[in-house]
Amino acid sequence: MPCLGVLLSGEEADKAEFEHTGHIFLLHESQRYNQSFFEPKLLRPCFDHELAKHWLDYCSKNHKSCQDDADEVEVLKLIDCSLNSPAVVPAPRAAKYIALSYVWGSPKKLPDVQTADLSPDDSKFSKTIRDAITATQQLGVQYLWVDKHCINQDDAQEKHNQISRMDRIYRGAVATIIAVAGNNADHGLPGVGDTFREQQPVAICQDFTLMSTMTHPHSSITSSSWNSRAWTFQESVLSRRRLVFTENQIYFECDVMNCVESLP
Repeated sequence: MPCLGVLLSGEEADKAEFEHTGHIFLLHESQRYNQSFFEPKLLRPCFDHELAKHWLDYCSKNHKSCQDDADEVEVLKLIDCSLNSPAVVPAPRAAKYIALSYVWGSPKKLPDVQTADLSPDDSKFSKTIRDAITATQQLGVQYLWVDKHCINQDDAQEKHNQISRMDRIYRGAVATIIAVAGNNADHGLPGVGDTFREQQPVAICQDFTLMSTMTHPHSSITSSSWNSRAWTFQESVLSRRRLVFTENQIYFECDVMNCVESLP
């Protein structure tokens, strides 16, 4: 259960337990859903996609080191998220796309979705990928790249060719959505659609609200199943911009800046 804790200076309690619990802020009623940047704010059940779009846009326009000036990479297939039933399609030349980095979990037999109906409500498509399709739409990007469905897993030559280009695929993406919550592909992205995300601890006293910025995302990342896989760590390193979904908030990181949803 979410809670607020206050550790007074000089107390003998084990301060290590509070090392990654975040900060507590006092907000006036008029500030509870403040949209100003660099000020703490209360989080809603769904992730703030407008804030995430701002981060991506700001980085794209202002960070020279985050620009992709290398040769265009050949991505054979992408998921077109603009369709009523999103589907894997041949990748248009110079298409802008989001990449997904996630944990597959225990393998299980799924129907072939290379040509199947890929509606976000289709149970044949894993929950994390369905949520990534929704998040891609909310971020205003048309295409999503997911290794499991954009590389033909039954074609050894295609797998070899695409894996050899993996660095360029992730570097060429507008951003990489990183799913650190959960330990399999059916966990979903907390705060997207109906996927639950942990409640932000708050305490309201008359016109004021005590709120927590919660566990710092770095702590959530380092303790995640996602972080224990060498290839997912590599995907993160290769990406220009990383939008991380933890159990309770989103976190943005690029080569120049990092931002937390509860303290944008």
